[in-house]
Amino acid sequence: MKKEYNELTKRLLAEGYTVDNYPENVEVGSCGFGGRDRLNNFYGGFVYKRKYIWDQVFETPCGLQCKGSTAMTGMGYMGIEWEFENDMATVHCPYRKKDCQLKHEFLRGTGNLHHDLTCNVHRVHKEYQYEGSIEDLREQRDKRIAEERVAFIQQKKGRACAHHMKYDYDRERWVMHYDPEVCALNRCRGYCPILGRNLDKKRGNVFYDVRIEGRDYSKDGTLFEGERFMKLIKGERFFDRPASMGICRIFARQCQESLRQGVQGKAKYSEMLFMARVHNFDWRMEVFNIRAEERETRDLMQDLEDIQNGIQIVHASDQEKAAKERKKEKKDERRQKKIEKMEQKIIELGFGNLEEIDKRRAEKLLDDDRLEELEGIRRKKQKEEREQPVQMSLFDFM
Repeated sequence: MKKEYNELTKRLLAEGYTVDNYPENVEVGSCGFGGRDRLNNFYGGFVYKRKYIWDQVFETPCGLQCKGSTAMTGMGYMGIEWEFENDMATVHCPYRKKDCQLKHEFLRGTGNLHHDLTCNVHRVHKEYQYEGSIEDLREQRDKRIAEERVAFIQQKKGRACAHHMKYDYDRERWVMHYDPEVCALNRCRGYCPILGRNLDKKRGNVFYDVRIEGRDYSKDGTLFEGERFMKLIKGERFFDRPASMGICRIFARQCQESLRQGVQGKAKYSEMLFMARVHNFDWRMEVFNIRAEERETRDLMQDLEDIQNGIQIVHASDQEKAAKERKKEKKDERRQKKIEKMEQKIIELGFGNLEEIDKRRAEKLLDDDRLEELEGIRRKKQKEEREQPVQMSLFDFM
């Protein structure tokens, strides 16, 4: 594999430098591709030493200065390696101008927010002026945003939470959107400034049921081709961990559509939904009976009635329990195989003749009594081999 040299490397080679003789402010890039040419590496040859380049002065097309430590590198885009070594480092535009006509054409009107808000910078041999620089503008912006944050919380009379607040850079103002799912993910407890009260100390979850129905394609080609099925999966949990029942009740009441979208995005459902939508598979699902509970509850009589009506009933907790048991069984099987392999090795070689790493493994897998027992088996086996009669042939007496 041969990578094209970066512009820094091309210039230094043209000036007579070699891989063994180069300026002190550069070094040979790491991550070579093999071979004798050490300049054939991931970085395209020579690279600037970070301590050196971070202290250099760079400038945007509109004249804003910045230090190299502020610039960004490492982006490969539109056939360009946006690196210091190609004099194509980048920065985030402090003015957030997406269609600035001064910056590189590849960084405007892309439809990608990261690229549209990025500007190319070039190294300049000028004295660095902090006032009016990108660093100065960023400090002023951060200070203003921090002051507006305090004012925003005061405007809300303290009914604001950092988990639900964010700064809208396009509208240049703080906004807040209360989402109880965020509270659950952050495992909030105690006083909630948004609700203005302490959260319920009782913990629970948001449960829901899933109804799946459609054509049973597994019976195609049999006498039962075309039969339909209906399956109910009951007691699915939405949150990975228990949350305050107050949060669960709010989420179950206000965020049902968000829950449905989240469930449909799960891998176990999304593939079949795609097949039904794109390839007209006779398959559909419905999320219903969304509720907040401290623990899963079951309606046995309803389950029996559904079963009598030909509906397959599955409880999510039973599936989870069975999956854990299968996982434990497989883990135990793997451990047992390791034990059997180690025991056979001890019988053949003896514990004292094992390599150090195998000794440590044996001590983790087997207790002292078993190790002593295996040594006894080894000694008995060796004795039997020594006492085994030797079969002699007629030729031994001739």
